[in-house]
This record gives sequence, structure tokens and C-alpha cells, in this order.
Amino acid sequence: MFDMQRPKIKVSRDTTDKVIETLTVLSLVFSFGFIGFHYSELPDLVPAHFGLDGKVNRYDEKSMIWFLPLLLSVICFGIYILNKQPYLYNYAIKITSENAEKQYRSSTKMMRYINLSLALICAVITYEMVTIALSNSTNFSPFSNYFLILILAFLTITPIVLVIKNLFQQQ
Repeated sequence: MFDMQRPKIKVSRDTTDKVIETLTVLSLVFSFGFIGFHYSELPDLVPAHFGLDGKVNRYDEKSMIWFLPLLLSVICFGIYILNKQPYLYNYAIKITSENAEKQYRSSTKMMRYINLSLALICAVITYEMVTIALSNSTNFSPFSNYFLILILAFLTITPIVLVIKNLFQQQ
């Protein structure tokens, strides 16, 4: 249950936080820019969905290629705004004035990494959608497959594990 008595403190961003947020924005800008640069060259139908094996299993009108970057921009912006109010998050421990800054810093950092993961995944998928459409290929490049696995492993799972570890160290 949400605790209305949680301290509402401003958590300052360190250099890592600023770098992560910058990389997030750059990844989203790349997604839009790459589409915009190649949009006139794209065929009328572009890859719209991929199976787990990286093969295209659905095509859509080329205007739909904007959907993923638009959706993820809205999600990333929402997470960015929410990150300014970490007292609204759910925590497994009671937040007090003594532990608030550490818990808020840890949870906002985790959300920044998740945001970066979403933006990088968007950039990779957008890149693949465009290059597959332009080359008449039917599947992801091996590099993109490995890169997506690395993103999921290091930028999503690792911060969550570290936050959980931090939580148990405080008890």
C-alpha cells in the first residue's frame, strides 16, 4: 500500500545518470532519424513483426514503421517523469527519512537503465526493420540478435538484481 508519509526528497543525478539519460535520448533520436533518412526508399510493405528466431512473420504499411519509436518515446518519457517522483514507487521495505535517499537513488538508477534498455531495443529493431525492408532480407542479422541478448542481460536484468541485493543488505 502506498505510504503517504514517505519523504519527498529530490535525488540528485550523478554523471552516470546523465550519461544513461543522454544515451536513451540519442537511441530514440537515432530510431526516428534512421527511419526519416530512409523513408522515401522503403517499399510499401515493411517488416512489422518478428518471431523469436528473428524472421519476419508479418509485414505492414510503411507508415507503421513509425509506431515502435513513437510508442517507446511515450513510454520512455513517462518513465523519465515518474523518475522525478520516486516516492510514488512501490518498495519492499518501509521508506524512512534515514533510508529514503539511498532507496530512491537505487530505484531511479534502475529505472534509468530500464529506460535505456527500451530505447536501445527500439533502435536495434528499427534499424533491422529498415535494413530488412531495403535489402529484401527476411531475418535479423546475427549481430543484432547478440546485441539484443546483451541489452536484456546487462541493462535490464543486472540493475534489477543489484537493487534486490541492495534491498536485502539493508535489512
